[in-house]
Amino acid sequence: MMKLLYTISALLLLFFLTSCTKERWADASESATTPLKTTLSTDADVVYYYQGLAYPLYLQEGSTTDLVQDATYTALQQATGQRVLVSFHYAEYPDHHVFLFDTDMEGYDYMEQHLHPQHGRQLKEAHHIDALREQLIATYGAPLDFDQPALRAAARLGIEAIRQALHIRSPFPRDLAAYIGVPQTSFSNGRHYEVLTVWEHSNTRGQSLNVENAPNTVIWDYGAFNCYTMAANPNLTLEFKPDGTNWNDCISSQCLSYVDGADAMIVAYYKDIDYGIYACGRQYFTYRPNSISYPRCLNMRDWVWKMGFPQTCGHMNDQISSIRIKAIWQGCQVDYSDL
Repeated sequence: MMKLLYTISALLLLFFLTSCTKERWADASESATTPLKTTLSTDADVVYYYQGLAYPLYLQEGSTTDLVQDATYTALQQATGQRVLVSFHYAEYPDHHVFLFDTDMEGYDYMEQHLHPQHGRQLKEAHHIDALREQLIATYGAPLDFDQPALRAAARLGIEAIRQALHIRSPFPRDLAAYIGVPQTSFSNGRHYEVLTVWEHSNTRGQSLNVENAPNTVIWDYGAFNCYTMAANPNLTLEFKPDGTNWNDCISSQCLSYVDGADAMIVAYYKDIDYGIYACGRQYFTYRPNSISYPRCLNMRDWVWKMGFPQTCGHMNDQISSIRIKAIWQGCQVDYSDL
């Protein structure tokens, strides 16, 4: 009983903390309308967005890393302060447009309000299901045994909280285990290519790791009708190269191949193990079909990999410690009553 009460209180706290996100961005979007439109054609080397405002910045002459510390630079530094930020890169914007948020949910909320309402809301749902699954595993252990009455009750309560928070009108899921998550051995059945590969050196040189098939990557299918799939590697110190060294802080380039049948994808890179939300933070990249050419290969010293301003950690080169890959599958249209 105490475990059940603990789970219920934790879940209620989770949704209370995230329920105000949309209203907050709705207020900020009024002032964001003009800068969001006018900066798309700017010649700035990087454009940061934070709390509804755009901050175009320029590299110092002859430098590929150092920014001109002008009035805009100072204004962004004052606006962000010492906050631990998450960086979003949206498929609809050029690489050098970096959106900064205080929480992951704010990034999904921006996507819902300004870019693609259905996909933004679906990524919110997937985010909440991931949190519920992790809470249930922390309380009841893995693998989850849905024959336990207390676990089933906690799962039903958590699912209902998700439904209310996101205004889901689709029928309540009959199969609780399938909705919360069923472990899989492949990110996408029937595919004949690797989704995400990383290399130890720039320009895809040196030893490589196929992330979704790494020994310690866990893959989940979840949501109604298996709407979502996630491959998650929480600790790259446990993934070893042939020379015996591990992959923690050892990634310098990567290539992503978009998965056939996905409506949208998101890849998240974290500086710390277990998807840490401290230090220099997290980088989220959203992808949609035909938004760019695939496979998409990048070096971690490119500007797209510059961490959340004004943190001083530099690029993500040799900084990544955990990774998540997530897909929303085609034909999965959750019925949200307010969309």
